[in-house]
Amino acid sequence: MRASYYEIPVKEAHSQAGVLNAAALSSTQPLTQNIAATVFRIAVAASAATSFAVLLTLTGCASAPIPTEQFAVSKTAIDSATTAGATEYAPLELKTARDKLDAAQRAVDEKDYRAASALAQEAQFDAKLAETKALSEKAKKSVAETQDNLRTLLNEVNRNNQQDSQRSAKP
Repeated sequence: MRASYYEIPVKEAHSQAGVLNAAALSSTQPLTQNIAATVFRIAVAASAATSFAVLLTLTGCASAPIPTEQFAVSKTAIDSATTAGATEYAPLELKTARDKLDAAQRAVDEKDYRAASALAQEAQFDAKLAETKALSEKAKKSVAETQDNLRTLLNEVNRNNQQDSQRSAKP
């Protein structure tokens, strides 16, 4: 009948599996060649899929963009804090903001854009804190000065009232 089990024509293999199509009926390749071709196609597809997965992984790691916009916002926040008087009223918070922005720049130099973005955002928050603290301290100082001026004014009014009452008490 057959010379070998592995040399079953594709036509017989497909008909045994219940698959009948024009290519299977006209093909006389031995089953071993068909299996080898299928295994090769699977290996190529698996290799391509693996390569694609590796590419996606590498792209995912490098896909975070350079946080240039966040850097600009953070620098503006630091400038605003400095203008608000943070150098005098909130020097520690301002220094922290500047240090974090410097660390963010080092992270960009190392191409760690996610860390750079996070550090730049922290720098922005620290700068806003410095600005708020500076404005608060300036407001407290202004309130204290206003209260002192009000006390002085009230003392003047009381002194004038006393003088007026002494003048009116004299006949």
